[in-house]
Amino acid sequence: MSAAILGVLAAPAYADAHDHKEMEKTAITEEAVIEAQNKWGAGIVAIGQVYSEEGDYKARATQHINDLYAYDHGTVLFKPTLAADDQFRENFDQALSYFVTGYIEDYKGFAIKPWTAVRFENHGIVTDSDSATAMGNYFFTPK
Repeated sequence: MSAAILGVLAAPAYADAHDHKEMEKTAITEEAVIEAQNKWGAGIVAIGQVYSEEGDYKARATQHINDLYAYDHGTVLFKPTLAADDQFRENFDQALSYFVTGYIEDYKGFAIKPWTAVRFENHGIVTDSDSATAMGNYFFTPK
């Protein structure tokens, strides 16, 4: 089970299923939020590493978005921390552009810096039967 990350907001977790229409909601735990945050941070580091190695960093970013954002399940509320003129990412292409450039010109791809670590310090995590919200800060360690 994985939780979708929206900025630092963890969205409802869904049990793995082959047919998206048959997905069942499952209770999300504080541990699942922390696991998703760690997976998100590792993905950001991996995108930058692949970029530094002159690999297919857009493919790695695509995997990151597909793994951690729920664009294929419905509406995603994603407002990137560094968003300026266009503050929201309503679709996959806009999210990809934020991480690695392309679709929206105002970004140079923050995930390709590269970073060596991402650390979350949660002020609090609130869970209920099928969703969770985390509030806190995240810190990026530059290369």
